[in-house]
Order: sequence, then structure tokens, then C-alpha cells
Amino acid sequence: MTTSFEPTEEQHAVLEVALRGGDLKIKAFAGAGKTSTLELVARQFPQRRGLYLAFNREIAASAARRFPPSVRRARCTRAPGLQPARHYAIA
Repeated sequence: MTTSFEPTEEQHAVLEVALRGGDLKIKAFAGAGKTSTLELVARQFPQRRGLYLAFNREIAASAARRFPPSVRRARCTRAPGLQPARHYAIA
């Protein structure tokens, strides 16, 4: 999939950080472009592995169509009766 938009200044900044290597986490409000930004990173650096966490089946299915195979996709769930976690850690 090719991008059909011009990346924002913030998206260019994320690509610059990704170029230096190391871990990358994007935190922003809904609709801010996190998925599009991560897709840019994944396509710019296909040799790197990534993990995309989705919070429902629809988003997970969309990610499966958008991201290259180097990006694993996982759907986050929680046990009944537990409060939703504010942060998720991937080991």
C-alpha cells in the first residue's frame, strides 16, 4: 500500500527517530494518525519487526490488511471483572 497523503511534521519526526533505531512508542488521541504513522515506519523499514496492538476485532482486521508481514498484530483483551489497564507492557 502506498501512502495517499503527505506526512505531517510530526510523522516526519517519528520517521527520524525510527531511523536512529531503538524502541518506538506513539501515544496520541483517537484519530491523530497513529496507525498511519506506524504504517509509514513499517514500510520505510521492512527489515525491522514490530507489534501493533488493537483493542477490537475490526481494528485488528484492518491492521492485518494494512501492515506488512514483519508487523505482528495482537488484539488486547481483559479478564472479566478487571479494570481496563492504563498501560500495556510487551515482553
